[in-house]
Amino acid sequence: MGRVVAELVSSLLGLWLLLCSCGCPEGAELRAPPDKIAIIGAGIGGTSAAYYLRQKFGKDVKIDLFEREEVGGRLATMMVQGQEYEAGGSVIHPLNLHMKRFVKDL
Repeated sequence: MGRVVAELVSSLLGLWLLLCSCGCPEGAELRAPPDKIAIIGAGIGGTSAAYYLRQKFGKDVKIDLFEREEVGGRLATMMVQGQEYEAGGSVIHPLNLHMKRFVKDL
């Protein structure tokens, strides 16, 4: 569980830094958005990064998603004796307001 939390925090921190760096303080020159952005992994961090970057930059920026074979990453379910169980995503909690907003946005 600690590794999942660390990966999620790392992904969201990277996204936050990228989005904040695109802001413009008063009197500063506007910078053009990047032409391309690479995202590694289609887990919750990579998927949310792709979503919010697309919202920020629109279709003018090419977003490449690498290592995307398993969309959802650790957010998976498995069948055991006819019952479906959660196999990951233990950091997703109903009190996580950022996650609730992300799910609502989708």
